[in-house]
Amino acid sequence: MGFQTIAIARRGDKSSLAPKLGAQHYIDSQVTDTAAGLARMGGAHVILAAPTSGTAMSAVLGGLALGGKFVVVGAPAKPLEVRALPLIHGGRSIMARRRARRSIRRTRWRSAR
Repeated sequence: MGFQTIAIARRGDKSSLAPKLGAQHYIDSQVTDTAAGLARMGGAHVILAAPTSGTAMSAVLGGLALGGKFVVVGAPAKPLEVRALPLIHGGRSIMARRRARRSIRRTRWRSAR
């Protein structure tokens, strides 16, 4: 389907790591509004959110495309703030897992080497 991976982090020093892990694009969330950046690229069909902060995770929700899925892996210390209307009207959804599946972790580890 031609999906592209977009890495999002808070510091520019992560920008050199992103392509090594397979990302075609990088958004520095301290410089760019992440939701607006994702929307300019057409919106994200899937956002895989590792537990950073609830505030940072909430900031990317506006970047979901119509029908997009926000997958939370782990639990942030601060709660997520979610506006219900964009989820309902855009057919978007939020899913959660306690941890990533082994196959995902294994692939991520192999890619980083």
